[in-house]
Amino acid sequence: MINSKVFKMKVFSIVQRILEEKRPIKFILSRILWKTGLCVMFKFKYGYARMHFFKSALSASLWYNNKDRLADLDILKKTLEEGGLYVDIGANIGSLVCNAMKIVGKDGKVICFEPHPKVYEYLLKNIKLNNNGCEVLPMNKAISNNSKIGYLSDAKNDDQNTISESGITIQMITSAEILADRIIDRKINLMKIDVEGHEIDVLLGIESLLPEVESLYIEVDAINIDQFEKLTQKYFKITSVLSKCKNSGKVDYFLSNTFKLPNHEI
Repeated sequence: MINSKVFKMKVFSIVQRILEEKRPIKFILSRILWKTGLCVMFKFKYGYARMHFFKSALSASLWYNNKDRLADLDILKKTLEEGGLYVDIGANIGSLVCNAMKIVGKDGKVICFEPHPKVYEYLLKNIKLNNNGCEVLPMNKAISNNSKIGYLSDAKNDDQNTISESGITIQMITSAEILADRIIDRKINLMKIDVEGHEIDVLLGIESLLPEVESLYIEVDAINIDQFEKLTQKYFKITSVLSKCKNSGKVDYFLSNTFKLPNHEI
């Protein structure tokens, strides 16, 4: 039998969460469509790209508010241009990948990594939806500091999956193995890393390529900040702190050798 006090607290928490939203009815609808799978009937615009509304947390969030995460899109616009090269490690459903495709165009190149098999399927379908002749190289692998078989969590909120001791079996590689011969004679204009706490291993796996990266946009877990700063300071002259999550302590950094973005209050 459900404890009535616990049940009331849970209901109160849900109601409070809904009331915090600017558009509570659309928020509820987004969750209904997501949970029932009816979401697949819809597409939506995000930045320059069209996106499928897949049964995923990020799809639901962006369908509900396609102006969410505009700071991410601004970084793409400031760092990429036609014919450029964008690398996305932790691409999820491809919201930034597809926008980068639109910016760099048919003479540009986009390379992206997403280890979760289901989310990777979503990524491929969004890439196909936004095909504009851009050369895109998607990979269903995780970047790490060495090549091995690893495990990825399979959380309901699929934008929060992490490298773990058990879960879905995935292939982990160093980026140098697969990127070195694909970026000959060109710089990586922007590399984005969002890997839920695995960022140090990723940076160690791509360290030989960091001299070729003009700008790096990365989310860093609080416990990794000191090591992150020591590892990157020899490759980038300018560091901008874009945001800090009060609950998790995660920090979004933008590193570059060419320009600085405004620091946010943290």
